[in-house]
Amino acid sequence: NDQDAEARGIRISNLSKVYRQSLCGRRSKNDVKALSNIYLEIGEGELLGLLGHNGAGKTTLINILTGVLGGFEGKITISGYDIELNKDEVKKVVGVCPQFDILWYELTAKEHLYMFAKIKGIPEVEIEEQIRKALEEVNLTKVKDVWAGTFSGGMKRRLSMAIAGIGDPSIIFLDEPTTGMDPKNRRQVWELIKVLTF
Repeated sequence: NDQDAEARGIRISNLSKVYRQSLCGRRSKNDVKALSNIYLEIGEGELLGLLGHNGAGKTTLINILTGVLGGFEGKITISGYDIELNKDEVKKVVGVCPQFDILWYELTAKEHLYMFAKIKGIPEVEIEEQIRKALEEVNLTKVKDVWAGTFSGGMKRRLSMAIAGIGDPSIIFLDEPTTGMDPKNRRQVWELIKVLTF
């Protein structure tokens, strides 16, 4: 029913985030209000795109929803879990492709995926198949044992997308996933988004 779909989605209630400019987090006239009283509900199976100019708070919102950034006011539930009280459960159902690739150049594509599979708590017996599937989806199977530091920008982006999709998360956050890509690679990423979301 509709209530179940909402419980498996995202619910944001009265979310605000202020970056304090003074020492010890005291209020100051120089404080920057990044988010102000956001209410949003996204049900299961829905896609949402956030549009806004630079500095509008899009990345701040994604960083809060993925647990990277704390110190906010309001309440957020993801798949029925409070993100402050149930961080371990939330990380199992969420995937994220950040605005800038966070890769270790001395690790291979396969090693990246293995590490993130372990972080997500995927059982050891399933990891090899999950990695194979993820590499296949992003067309990196042939370079699975190559250091990420040697990858082109498009290949790094595709690896970041594979990391976001490892473990078949029910919610995936993509922060400008095609930034800096040529038209061919951009098209491949959009095709990958279709695979990850349907």
